[in-house]
Amino acid sequence: MPTQEKAEQIAMLEEKLKKATIVLSAEFRGLRVKEVSELRRLLRKNGIEYLVAKRTLVGIAAEKVGKGGLKTVMKGPTALVVGYGEVNEPAKIVVDHVAATKIPLTVTGGVMGAQVLDANGVKSLAALLPKPVLLAKLMGSMKSPLYGLVYGLNFHMAGLARVLEGRRKQLEAPPAEPAAAAAPAAS
Repeated sequence: MPTQEKAEQIAMLEEKLKKATIVLSAEFRGLRVKEVSELRRLLRKNGIEYLVAKRTLVGIAAEKVGKGGLKTVMKGPTALVVGYGEVNEPAKIVVDHVAATKIPLTVTGGVMGAQVLDANGVKSLAALLPKPVLLAKLMGSMKSPLYGLVYGLNFHMAGLARVLEGRRKQLEAPPAEPAAAAAPAAS
């Protein structure tokens, strides 16, 4: 039977996991307080939380909110990175920060909705471009064929207009005088 303190922590974790769009699990063995504080500050600035909790309590809370797959990716002393907005933003921030600072934080996986991600899945997610950029590229690729069609139609219509204008000028021109009778042959 969990104590009152553990029950409160499970309830808090449930609430956070329920709201989260993505939850990353990381093993933080060997991190210094300064490194954790720096990472927390960076994440907090972007509306992302960094939590340290017991794996058993996280597992119980994850099961209750339908994210039981989180238990499979938690290893060692576990820290959770909980994101509430774009799903690739927390992964990008953590992966880039670990690469830049060489801190001993190992991302072991994560859960996006009900989908479980392994460490490579998190790295792939971090490599994605932000949603606004992807949408802009999609819109550009959708508009490109339309611009080509409009250009092609305008080109042909302009050509037809030039041919018709030339024919109009031809019909309006005064008739050409017949060539003079054969010139007398020079002797």
